[in-house]
Amino acid sequence: MSTSAQALSASSQVPDFSGYIAGTDQTSSRAYSYFMVGSMGLITAAGAKSTVTDFLTNMSASSDVLALAKVEVDIGSIPEGKNVIIKVSNRTHESSFIAPARNERRKRCERLGPS
Repeated sequence: MSTSAQALSASSQVPDFSGYIAGTDQTSSRAYSYFMVGSMGLITAAGAKSTVTDFLTNMSASSDVLALAKVEVDIGSIPEGKNVIIKVSNRTHESSFIAPARNERRKRCERLGPS
């Protein structure tokens, strides 16, 4: 050891912090750590679920779009490997599905109020 290190160790005193150390045992601190990790996992899972639910709700088709998409086709009459183009010509039938769906959407928006 050098002389400067000896002089430094002789002149410096390290304070005693033993009075500040809590008298807890190993099991209680381990239980606290497990509780905190579990709580953070629970909060993270709830946040992820909320995010996924909001995303799927916003990306789902509305009722009027689903009403336009309803088409009934007999699959058995289509030969294997062939393509079929379906053209919708009965507009009155479609409007009977679309109008109630749009009214429902309008009522829901009025109930929620302005954003």
